[in-house]
Amino acid sequence: MVLQKKPFVYKRFGYHFPAVQITVPTKSQGTQCTLLKEMFLTSTPCASDDEPSDSEKEMDADDDSLYVPEPEDEMAEDGDFADFDDCLYEQPPGNTPAYKQKLFLVAESSLLSLFEFCPVCRTECDRRVNSRIGTKITVMQKCLSCSFTRSWDSQPTIGDTPLGNIMMSSGILFGGGSPAKVLKIMGHMNVVTIGYSTFMKHQKKYLHAAVEKTYREQQSSLLDSIKDEGKELILGGDGRCDSPGHSAKYGSYSLMDLEQNKILDSQLVQSNEVKNSNAMEKEGLQRSLQFLTDEGLSLDTLITDRHVQIRKHMRERWPAIKHRLDGWHIGKGIGKKIDSLAKKKDCAVVAKWKKSVVKHMFWCAASTGDDDGDLKAAKWLSITNHIMKKHSGHQSPLFSQCLHGRLHGRERKKKWLSPGSQPYEKLTEVLTKGSLLKDIKQMSGAHATSSLEAFHSVQNHFATKRLAFSYHGMTSRLQISILHFNENSNRDYAKLPDGTQRVNIAFPKHKKGEHTIKKILVQCTYRYVADLKANVVRILEGIDTGVLERAAAPQSLSSDFERPDKQDAINAFKSRFKNTSTT
Repeated sequence: MVLQKKPFVYKRFGYHFPAVQITVPTKSQGTQCTLLKEMFLTSTPCASDDEPSDSEKEMDADDDSLYVPEPEDEMAEDGDFADFDDCLYEQPPGNTPAYKQKLFLVAESSLLSLFEFCPVCRTECDRRVNSRIGTKITVMQKCLSCSFTRSWDSQPTIGDTPLGNIMMSSGILFGGGSPAKVLKIMGHMNVVTIGYSTFMKHQKKYLHAAVEKTYREQQSSLLDSIKDEGKELILGGDGRCDSPGHSAKYGSYSLMDLEQNKILDSQLVQSNEVKNSNAMEKEGLQRSLQFLTDEGLSLDTLITDRHVQIRKHMRERWPAIKHRLDGWHIGKGIGKKIDSLAKKKDCAVVAKWKKSVVKHMFWCAASTGDDDGDLKAAKWLSITNHIMKKHSGHQSPLFSQCLHGRLHGRERKKKWLSPGSQPYEKLTEVLTKGSLLKDIKQMSGAHATSSLEAFHSVQNHFATKRLAFSYHGMTSRLQISILHFNENSNRDYAKLPDGTQRVNIAFPKHKKGEHTIKKILVQCTYRYVADLKANVVRILEGIDTGVLERAAAPQSLSSDFERPDKQDAINAFKSRFKNTSTT
């Protein structure tokens, strides 16, 4: 076998070592190399980058452990390493920002094995983890034979903060995670990481500012594009509390552009800023409408649920904006009333009319202009004749007869209600109630707020109702949920290889055994996270000096209470139990 000497530069895994004269056979014989020794033998800190060291020149040409095959020789015959490059992730370019670099989990023994031999004399070294700062460790290597020593850091720093530490804190917040749970998971894995207090410090000093900046930049860009179009907005609005019931601490109100399916603004209200928890929704709406108006946007229509305070507020404070009600909320209320009526004695038959009544409600709105409330009401009241098989001679001249043709099949065999019967009278009483007629007249047939309900699901991911957050913590999580929703709100449908849309059959609980078809969407994207991390780094490096400062958080809910002395409170607590035991 003829041997030839070739210069070789080892560049795998991001390492760049000086060229070394090594003996390479012209054809691979399946000999494996020792990556560890090659790395140390080719990375002598005492030698020049241009000339190999003396120890490298003296390498034995027949030492198989030093053999490093070239790509074309990588055991292509038996295929063990034929696809080696394909198995690796794509190597980032050399100028990749630190926050975009990959971080790997490495076992302690595997890491220390890289420092086992001295790169100068190739004898065994003493090595240990000398210090740790969160996820960053420093390894000290000292040769037992010569005077070679070195200190190696596991990751770079940004400013004075280790990269892994700030990326851990960023990942927890930007991913909507719980710091206590995530750090506990890392602890169970024996992964050294940051502490809870470090996360809170990072969040307060860097992350909140980065989220605020990124959110304001994207919101400003979205509002500017709307201004350039000069269109009048059709908005959907809905509120969300941080906990069920009437004891919520926070309430957020969000306004969505229903034509673009984008959240334009969301306001967070703390319960002690208003008279009670129920008033948070109205206050949030007022702030959002005022914000959009101050931005110079033209507001045409607002669609909300049936909230009584909001209806009065819109009528008195914003009369120029058309206020419409969402049909899903009205239909949900009608369905509940019919379900309740069906449980009464001799009224079970009305349950068979529930679906038809709700569909009729949607048809009344969809087939009529939003501004023609009287015609909607006339169509709605025709249901009182239809359910007793009377399809003409309705009470309103605006809609005197049903528009459907002759009924056939199942439609003809419906459980028609008899005039004057208890089921008919009770159901008619529900369907002709004055408040419901008022809702029907105000109902929107062209738009709905279903996308806002989807947005609330995103909010529940980033700011779950099971955990308590600070005011600024809740604000950040609300803003991140908006960034995520706006980026993914108009995703395409996933498709099969033949081009047809992917769907799934589901059985929602509220349908009580009936199935529905759910369209499957493509995977979410997270480009906004890169923007968030870039702003974090800019703040850490001191490049971004124009960081937006948030307004001060409202006072805590207990700020109005008198705080007793701690020791006095303990003594009073103990004395109460002492008195109880002696009686």
